[in-house]
Amino acid sequence: MKNRPRESRRSWHYFASMHGTSSPRGEWPAGAIFDGCQHANWFFLPWHRKYLSVFEGEVRRTLAELNYPDAGEWALPYWDYNDESATVRGLPTAFLEETLPDGTPNPLVAPRATQTLPEGNVELREAMRQLEFLDGFGGVNPNFFLRLPGKLELSPHNMVHSALGGWMGDARYAALDPIFWLHHANIDRLWAAWLQLAGGRANPTESAWLDQTFQINDGNTNITFACRDVVDSSTLGYTYESLSEGRFSLIPEHPISAFRPVNSVVGASARDIHLGWESVRVDIPLDIPSGSAQAPRFQLELENVRATQLGPALFDVSIQMPNTIETLRVGRLSTFGLIQSKEKGPHQHGTLTIPFEITRELRALMEAGQWPTRLSVSIQPTPGRERNGEPDGNLTVGRIAVRPGR
Repeated sequence: MKNRPRESRRSWHYFASMHGTSSPRGEWPAGAIFDGCQHANWFFLPWHRKYLSVFEGEVRRTLAELNYPDAGEWALPYWDYNDESATVRGLPTAFLEETLPDGTPNPLVAPRATQTLPEGNVELREAMRQLEFLDGFGGVNPNFFLRLPGKLELSPHNMVHSALGGWMGDARYAALDPIFWLHHANIDRLWAAWLQLAGGRANPTESAWLDQTFQINDGNTNITFACRDVVDSSTLGYTYESLSEGRFSLIPEHPISAFRPVNSVVGASARDIHLGWESVRVDIPLDIPSGSAQAPRFQLELENVRATQLGPALFDVSIQMPNTIETLRVGRLSTFGLIQSKEKGPHQHGTLTIPFEITRELRALMEAGQWPTRLSVSIQPTPGRERNGEPDGNLTVGRIAVRPGR
């Protein structure tokens, strides 16, 4: 596939460009549907499932032409970096050797910043305990003019992309890296695993999701599919050998419904916040009515997150409560997809918000009679990657807000 002309519908570059590309639209081959990946909305999972399916089909067809034994049975493997039974956070061995046994370059090698995922970058507890697809596990309806990634997209999806860096760290080039396909096969598997956890977990039933159509290249021509066509992977010709191994097998003990805002924010920063290689701290005054029971949950939101040039790939987000020196990390911000998000089409409109639930931290204070009147938020590059002369970039957060909800 890599040896085929870039403009060939069957080439590696063409399939990668279907996900993302930096090439101007005027330079695309005739009829090409490039830069089509769906992110930060509830189409993220179904679009990528079909994308995996057509890619797998093309690989099978290529193997058959090469007289590969049992080519029709070939299946895309998945990278189960969530399995605690082995040291799986490192890249599979096949992706590490620079050359093949015959001395030729290894086609599975690609530009990457690391060969091992740091601890915390494969966390999926928050995703798997979600009970609802919409606004929870799978993302928001983009017709509401808000871009809010689902919990699975936030982590581990985005975190793995940003942690590996190189091509994987930029949505425009990510699918050029062969590990992309194994990563997304695992994300697709986790969707099936989430549904198997039951407890009310289910795919959306709204026609706005089921009947939404997309076009995609299958190696021969552009085909149209709807989300309802991919809700069951078996209809695409595959299932997963395991849906119960790894960390998520222990997670359903504390399920949670999607966060639902109940009124306006109870605190927010006043101006744009620029994030680079230096730590940033923002003090937010809070106005939570004393004794109020209207909002049993609280969410810290980074609103209108945007960039046209990236610096650090990952940031740790922490809060500090009044009258304490203890700093609590509430999550991690990935920059994956931020640049491309400003270039997207009809299902990518609206501003991007990255949420972190802080209910436990605020409620602990309230229950102790220490009503919070201020919150300090710190954002700093995640330790483990040196700057090495890289630019600060222009990553900007419109504001940081605390929102009450149920």
